[in-house]
Amino acid sequence: MLSRLQELYETIRPIKAADPAINQDVTVVTGYVEIPEVGPNTEPSFAKRNRTQYLDWMRAVLSIRQKMVIYIEPANRDFVVEVRRSKGLEADTRVETVDVEELRQSRWYRETKRIIDGGYMRHANRPNRVELTTPMWPTIMFYKMKWVRESIERDPFGTRYFMWMDAGYGHGMDKRHRYKGVVDHVWPSPRKNHLMKDTVLVLGTGLHVRHMSPAEMMTSHNHVLAGGIWGGDRDKLLLFFDRFHEQLDWTLQQNLLDDEQSVMSQVWVKYPELFTTVDCTPQLRDRCYFLKFLDSSGA
Repeated sequence: MLSRLQELYETIRPIKAADPAINQDVTVVTGYVEIPEVGPNTEPSFAKRNRTQYLDWMRAVLSIRQKMVIYIEPANRDFVVEVRRSKGLEADTRVETVDVEELRQSRWYRETKRIIDGGYMRHANRPNRVELTTPMWPTIMFYKMKWVRESIERDPFGTRYFMWMDAGYGHGMDKRHRYKGVVDHVWPSPRKNHLMKDTVLVLGTGLHVRHMSPAEMMTSHNHVLAGGIWGGDRDKLLLFFDRFHEQLDWTLQQNLLDDEQSVMSQVWVKYPELFTTVDCTPQLRDRCYFLKFLDSSGA
């Protein structure tokens, strides 16, 4: 009974972001690449998204008081710079320009397009989701690991820990009472850095499907982990990226396609020792719960 009450409290309590100074040992990496056109018959829930909507969500992410590397197209660079400058965070910001043509010429784009055009996933659950109609979408998802690796190798702020946060993650932050407190405040809290030591923190959203084969995961669009937010110790992250790319190569060779979450989930099943899993299932699968795990509450 007590544990259930604690879970309920964690579900409904507002985030606590009360640290007075930026966490000096964490770099948050984020990015946004516009997809002006999606494939024919893409599910309407995604097809109606647009640049204005994404930049509005991204504004909340950029407002977090933390050292940040942002990957963005040239057309949206001024937006990013201005938001960070307006928050007094210009010195804690590095903006990296994304060459969309490079993405289109990448092996990941060519492979995803080959699988889509060949109809290899036509029998998948919800075959009209954007991952299976628009090659640029999964390509961008796979590039998250490349961008964080680059950030670790360049290490502009000299930090031990690196976090990825989707630009769209702001959708759950600025409109919901439980999470809007992170906007314009420090996150993650320095007092929680020890939770990232020698591990990769991931958000568990479907631990009950861990028994599925890679083919079952990718055709049913089920996954153990969320891909919108994760991170941890730089050395463990580099090892994770190696395992991720090995698994990604295998799935593409098998003509299997989904987003990065499915590939991450397969790595989690094979190499559990790399990860510490923040299970949000008791919190109604609330994907923003990860923010509370590293906030300034508790020890």
